[in-house]
Amino acid sequence: DGNAEGATAPTLGGEENKTKKKKSVSQRQIKWVEKLIRLNMSPLEHKWIVRLLLCKMELGFSYKVILNHYHPGAKELLASNNNLQTLCTNLSDPEYLRRRDLRNRRNLNEARAGMDAAHFPIASEPAELGHTIQPMLSNRTNFEAALSDIHTRHQQYMEALPDEDPANERLRSALALKFPTFINEVKLDGERMVFHVRRGVVTIQTRNAKWYSNVYSPVIAPAVRRAICGYDVDCILDGEIIAWDNQKKEVIPFGNNRTVAKVRRNYLHANGQINEMDMNLHDGEGDTNVQSVALGDSFIRSNKDNANILGVENPGAECWLKYVIFDILHVSGPDASRLIRKACAHLTPESSPDYARVSSLSGSILDLTGYHRRAILYELITPQPNEIEHVECYVVTSDGQCIDGGGVKDYFTGKVEEKYGYPLVALDSIDCLKNNVVPSLSDIDELRRSHRKDTDIDQERAYAMEKVYTRVVDQECEEGLIIKDLCAPYVYERGSSWFKLKADYSKLGYASDID
Repeated sequence: DGNAEGATAPTLGGEENKTKKKKSVSQRQIKWVEKLIRLNMSPLEHKWIVRLLLCKMELGFSYKVILNHYHPGAKELLASNNNLQTLCTNLSDPEYLRRRDLRNRRNLNEARAGMDAAHFPIASEPAELGHTIQPMLSNRTNFEAALSDIHTRHQQYMEALPDEDPANERLRSALALKFPTFINEVKLDGERMVFHVRRGVVTIQTRNAKWYSNVYSPVIAPAVRRAICGYDVDCILDGEIIAWDNQKKEVIPFGNNRTVAKVRRNYLHANGQINEMDMNLHDGEGDTNVQSVALGDSFIRSNKDNANILGVENPGAECWLKYVIFDILHVSGPDASRLIRKACAHLTPESSPDYARVSSLSGSILDLTGYHRRAILYELITPQPNEIEHVECYVVTSDGQCIDGGGVKDYFTGKVEEKYGYPLVALDSIDCLKNNVVPSLSDIDELRRSHRKDTDIDQERAYAMEKVYTRVVDQECEEGLIIKDLCAPYVYERGSSWFKLKADYSKLGYASDID
């Protein structure tokens, strides 16, 4: 439920001022359109003006094609900061372009010391606080293709390794590269949201780069602050918001988040538990891409679930929003380096050639592997029951094991496997393989093989994934799985290392899918 967190009842004047500002912006827009209408334009000109206003150009090709012609870095720059004015300003600034080129060369020459850029390309634009980003999306897959989709990139990398270098034989024979470890996350039926936390202030954006802070922050931000209070850091988190019914101890069906946010906000306000720092978070920014509380509430539609939420004696007392986290994109602030060093000590120890870079990181961590980002997430986030939680997931390792429950946290945080003398995650990580973090890896791999052939390990990994799917989808009736290659960095939009598997995806074709 959460504490008042030293909260003070906010004044309503801020919301009134914000409404006036919104009206004044709308009035200016209306006057601008009226002036256009009065111009002596032809029907063809009117058609294109209307298309511009409706954002439906229908040119026969996407805006991404235009961006690629405008500048090679335009598409990714827009993905890292979804603001067209900023994009045009930056790409017309010679000094910005010079700094960008230097940063990209540094990333290639230094940041990729432990991971070949050809194996996993990294984002050239950082994830920055306060900049709406286009989060990483998954591709569709099916049972016939899932393991192959995970293997393909690594297989191509192995085939491209020069035969004349004897060190490459060690890479080719390693279980980590032959059978890349992947994670199966339970696919949630919620709203994808990216949280920006700066000095305790939590702003929230949708996957389509719309700020929802004014709608959701008053009810979820206090729990976020409690979850990260062990370190003095700012961060960007990626996850999904779902609604929780504490009376029934169950998730409220999709489509009711705004209803729950509204009744919970009203309940907290009535009890003096809303913190002033969580209100009116985008005032004065002049950003029309901000969802107002009034407009957010206007989307609420009557349905059976809403009636149950609103029809109880004290709406908002026993229902609230829950944020389920599955990634972290940025860590900065006084404790950033300490957090990263502690969380990643087993993945990038002092003996690793990549230690200096990783241990001094502060800011965007997109180019770190999924192993590193998960380790940081488990070290940073203290779950708040039914408010802030790690996504439920299952790890399928390079030797065919399936790790679930509490074993997942132990895996990512580097619990030493007594049988081998190293953390299991270090044996699975391709980054650790390339940096020779485990010198005796070849001998350990022989033990892990237990006389099994490659085809046997392949079959065991496929069986492990099938068991997870049966449990999550068939028995627990969840929507599906998100399968992620843990070796991969985080990239904007749709990459090639996250895949979603649902019951209605078949080898013959995929069913239509809106998420």
